[in-house]
Amino acid sequence: MAAAEMAASRKRMDVLSGVVPELKDIASAIDHLTKEDEAEELKRSLEDRKQTLQNSKQEQKELQESIREVRHNVFMKVLHSEKVRQIAEKEMKMMQEVDAETEKLKKEKATLMKRKEEMQREIGTYSPYRDFLEDVCKTSGHKNADDFATYYRNMLSLKEKFTEERKQRQEKKEHLTKELRTVEEQKTLQWLQRTNQLAELEEELKKAQSETLKWEREWSRIQTMKAESAQTQNCIKFSIQNTYEMCGYKITDQNVDDTTRQLKEIKAFIQEISEITKQYQKSLQS
Repeated sequence: MAAAEMAASRKRMDVLSGVVPELKDIASAIDHLTKEDEAEELKRSLEDRKQTLQNSKQEQKELQESIREVRHNVFMKVLHSEKVRQIAEKEMKMMQEVDAETEKLKKEKATLMKRKEEMQREIGTYSPYRDFLEDVCKTSGHKNADDFATYYRNMLSLKEKFTEERKQRQEKKEHLTKELRTVEEQKTLQWLQRTNQLAELEEELKKAQSETLKWEREWSRIQTMKAESAQTQNCIKFSIQNTYEMCGYKITDQNVDDTTRQLKEIKAFIQEISEITKQYQKSLQS
């Protein structure tokens, strides 16, 4: 409402300022004052709203505190009742365990009493044997039945000891027998391997002997061929020497092998004779 009145006043001042120019500055001043009043009013309105918001936050905080307090009280009551319930359950469980343990002890006591009665009856059953042992002790020189029982236990201990030693010796014997059998099997296997190797070596020896005999025969053949070749060469040598002497040449040393030169001279001699023969035939024809 105040804003509307101020707007109407501003409008009237604008009209008057158009009529009276001096009133224009006054209108501007009034307008400025009006804007300041509006700003102040707006500021107060904002402060009121801010205060209202702060009051709302305070009320909300107090409400949250109240809710937390109520929740805490409820939780403590529930916790207290839960602890009471747990304590009661624990005590009840302990009482049940005590009752069960008591019942168990009663049963064990009854069992032990029954076992005691059975042992007493059993002792009564063995009493004739004890009397018999006492009579045996008197005749065997032992002081009492306990002394004889100790002697008997010692004898049993010695028997068990000897039995154990005999068992160990038997086990050792079996172990040694097993080792001997293993060694014999290994030796047999080694003998078979050696026999197989010997057979293979004998086979290789036979092959080597056969190959040696073959090469010996080849060597003998080569020696024979060499001897025959030497004999042939000697025959050729003697034939060349005879032919050489027949051509009128003389051999100074028979041991010197000079067949190449002799063949050349024989060839030259034959060529010379052939030439002479040709000339002679020509002379006869003419």
